[in-house]
Amino acid sequence: MPHTRFTDGATELVASCSSAPLFNHVVRTYLFAASIGKKLGKAFDEEMLYLGCIMHDLGLTEKFIKDARFELDGADAARQYLVDNKFPEEKAEVIWDAIALHATMELPERKRPEIALVHLGAFMDGGMNANIFPLSFFEEVFEELPQNGNKTHFIELVANVLRKKPHTAYLSFEKDIGVKMVEGFPTINYCDIKPNYPFNR
Repeated sequence: MPHTRFTDGATELVASCSSAPLFNHVVRTYLFAASIGKKLGKAFDEEMLYLGCIMHDLGLTEKFIKDARFELDGADAARQYLVDNKFPEEKAEVIWDAIALHATMELPERKRPEIALVHLGAFMDGGMNANIFPLSFFEEVFEELPQNGNKTHFIELVANVLRKKPHTAYLSFEKDIGVKMVEGFPTINYCDIKPNYPFNR
């Protein structure tokens, strides 16, 4: 993991306001993101990738819950931390994009590597695209950074945000149109997806 005054400060910030399962998730996100990047032969800035990964869920913490979607609250908080600490503003904007888009499907993968990899690393921690690495790789990561019921905890954190600001769940309209207008439209609920071992602990 990269160690600069920015990454060390960001780690301290995230650790100070995150639960243990959430903190482990964001650290694993970096490990997975960096590993995916190297596997795919992507050139990326390790410091920027780490900052995007470690701060990508700040919007789920009580300290940084504001008025927008949790991804945007987190992106705003991360950018503010970086700008306040004199991190280059152009790079801070890339990290804002990475965090704001990390939970969106398809779009991040069309952006620059740091943005794409934050998304891919976060979703790999839920089991997506896990077939590109051997089981032993994940077991080693989870031994060092336990899941501690990560998926259930994550769902509860998002539910906590939505209790405070339910309007932010209405901002993606395609599924609503599909259910209303397309006969037999398939609906998949994230809460019902059962990830394979070792992601189901």
